[in-house]
Amino acid sequence: MKKVHLYHQFKNTTQSLRRKITGNTIADKVFFLHIPKCGGTSVDAAISEAYKWSSHLRLDSTASRKASKVQNLELMQYRNSLLPYFMEQKGIRYISGHFVFDSNLYHLYSFQWCYITLLRNPVQKYISQYFYNLQKQDKDHFGIEESLERFIDSPEGIRLGQDMVQKISGRALVTTEGSSERKSHVEQAIQNIEKFHLVGILEDLPKFEVNFKKRFGASLHIKKMNRNSGKDKQRISTDIRKKIESLCQPDIALYDHVKKMLAR
Repeated sequence: MKKVHLYHQFKNTTQSLRRKITGNTIADKVFFLHIPKCGGTSVDAAISEAYKWSSHLRLDSTASRKASKVQNLELMQYRNSLLPYFMEQKGIRYISGHFVFDSNLYHLYSFQWCYITLLRNPVQKYISQYFYNLQKQDKDHFGIEESLERFIDSPEGIRLGQDMVQKISGRALVTTEGSSERKSHVEQAIQNIEKFHLVGILEDLPKFEVNFKKRFGASLHIKKMNRNSGKDKQRISTDIRKKIESLCQPDIALYDHVKKMLAR
């Protein structure tokens, strides 16, 4: 037990010294809206390192999913109901997790909490998320068992092409039919993404690090984590890829808008 205590003491001292050397001190409270398979795990770990671990609260995705079933509530509705409780806790300065944007909560808390998020090339995200969920041992937690050819025609396969729009528009349930309705979702997502204090894309993490340093005064040390093997991705046919591109048009519109934001 003494050795374990000394190890943790040494680890905390090392992290504290590293933060002082690199200037990693963040005065602001940060809420990281983590969109699945957008590099958020690596970014989350880097931001956590810039805070004291005791001041960080990360949503437990699996536990919240099980709890939402117990409460008989829609998953994202349940998760967002927890967010005000998290934000009101004394001592918590950094929150991360798979939430959806909520305009009402933003109106109440954006003067206390800085909202940040990270997006990814939608087609690459779609493919990565499919294979990540396909390889899951726990099939009850968004696990996939069907082939990619069958998945892209399923309700979840269609929804996945709008996943980033869903999370940022704040619409927990996205209608898969109706081009005009999808357009309104995209427009809402674009309006909301403009409200974030910091936005980045996975394809340009160096710029995200620079912008994070400018905004919060802390250097990030982002390491690659939670990666797929990538072997099966090479087997995707041209026809399947085109179908995925078609499904991802809502997310592509949002992603392209963010790239323009970053070019300003």
